[in-house]
Amino acid sequence: EVYVWVGKEAKIRQRKFGSQMAKILATQRDRPSWVCVTRVFEGGETELFKEKFSDYPGMLPISTEPTAPRRGTATGGGHSKIDVRKLLESNTRTPDNLPDD
Repeated sequence: EVYVWVGKEAKIRQRKFGSQMAKILATQRDRPSWVCVTRVFEGGETELFKEKFSDYPGMLPISTEPTAPRRGTATGGGHSKIDVRKLLESNTRTPDNLPDD
């Protein structure tokens, strides 16, 4: 994702330049073709935009440090494999055993 943040006092020349630079950035560094450029105007920032910044005003702080599991929380490991074919076989329905609408 490439965002162009446009301030309220930005001149037209600055807005155009920002959009041009964002388009260039979106096509550089082996970025996938589906990368989109989004303009965000000051005061109209979306939650999706805000959550990209851990220190954005009004956002909850995000910690990237590992933490010890709390009491009563599930821990990793102990997962068993699931045979999806068995699930699909047992869940097949014919028109005779479908519930009425």
